[in-house]
Amino acid sequence: PVRKTSSSGMYMDNHEKSGFWQAMRDNGVDIYFCGEAHLVSVLKDTESDLIQIVGRGNFFSNFLTVDITDNSIDVTCYDEAGAEKNMFNYSYQTSGHLQLSKSGGVKTLESSGDLEILDQEGPAMYFTFEEVVSLQERPVLGLGELPGVGRYPVVEEVTVDGIVCHDSLINMGAFGQDYDAQTANVDLVEGVYGFGGRFAESSRAAVFSMGPHSRGNPISYTL
Repeated sequence: PVRKTSSSGMYMDNHEKSGFWQAMRDNGVDIYFCGEAHLVSVLKDTESDLIQIVGRGNFFSNFLTVDITDNSIDVTCYDEAGAEKNMFNYSYQTSGHLQLSKSGGVKTLESSGDLEILDQEGPAMYFTFEEVVSLQERPVLGLGELPGVGRYPVVEEVTVDGIVCHDSLINMGAFGQDYDAQTANVDLVEGVYGFGGRFAESSRAAVFSMGPHSRGNPISYTL
């Protein structure tokens, strides 16, 4: 599973069983870089130390740098920051880091932020309805690519089925911030365990990013 937005994804079915993937395992490949998902994801192979990094470069709103020495590989992820449209801010902030070290013959891996290794066993999306935050507080990468929004790094509002949304429900699942739900008119009410969301006809909660919940991919939802 990888994060995905506004993209065909170009998935390879059963890629772990492919000759290409097995060749990388057999030859001790450290990192496999790929793209076309338009979001950033990092996964670790279940049968080897192989790391897959999916990068993004759309409109230079996000990019990766790779620094290599004899004993380490350092990958840093950057997001564009600023009030101008994408490509016109000329300012970036670090959003993730991954370091693969082989010092002393021992391989160690550290990852954080957008480059944190995805948990492939837990839920990708998990909403607790405990808190609603503004869209500005938790920017969703690529949200500015919606028609009429304007390609800004930070979006203040989006329209979902005729209702303007200024807020987000926080996604506590493995896919994180880019899978927050843009929301409006959802009341947080006390439930049996914590809070729940009370929906009315004018309520909206929509996830902009794609990923597993797209045509042809089986997925289950629990309410």
